[in-house]
Amino acid sequence: MIAHPEPRFATLELTLRCPYRCATCGSDAGRARDAELGRDEWHRVVEELVELGCRRVTLMGGEPLASPDWRSIAALATKRRLEVELVTSGAGLTDDVAAELAEIPVDSVTVSVDGTESVHDAQRRVPGAFRRALDAITTLRSRGVAVGVGTQLNTLTVPTLRDLAPQLEAAGALAWQVQHTLPTGRARQSDLTLTPAETPPLHRLLRDLA
Repeated sequence: MIAHPEPRFATLELTLRCPYRCATCGSDAGRARDAELGRDEWHRVVEELVELGCRRVTLMGGEPLASPDWRSIAALATKRRLEVELVTSGAGLTDDVAAELAEIPVDSVTVSVDGTESVHDAQRRVPGAFRRALDAITTLRSRGVAVGVGTQLNTLTVPTLRDLAPQLEAAGALAWQVQHTLPTGRARQSDLTLTPAETPPLHRLLRDLA
């Protein structure tokens, strides 16, 4: 008999809805799918994950805050004693939303920040996206929510990392996760992915920043 390991961690892509059209989006997000899961279906997914032994779920999109059901999904997952993380661009993250996230409560929120202001806004294709992301970090921290940052590593963002690090720290980020931009989704149309030759100096830079 083949043993099936417990799915300790799961990522739930609640919707493809998103106000941005990021050049690096691996999901090619923007418009919702024609037939996205409804609240009851997502609740059933959460219950089944609990039964399978899952310990942690990450809610993402698209922009998860654009899903009309994110609150009830996060609340149910928390009630069922799952750790809950939410990944957001910061769009739509008002003080009221931060208060709701604190009240549920989610375990953490990760805000996507890809480079310093001009680079981030260019990739998001929306002016002001960087300021909204940093404001989201500050707002979440003011509500007592543990907040970190996720940054894609590509030819545009890597040169900005030294300048970006102190800005993230000043905003109140408690952790910083980096990952390579991969040629999937909308990123297939770009030439932003790093080459193998660029990896050794990147590793040295990340060690210095750490």
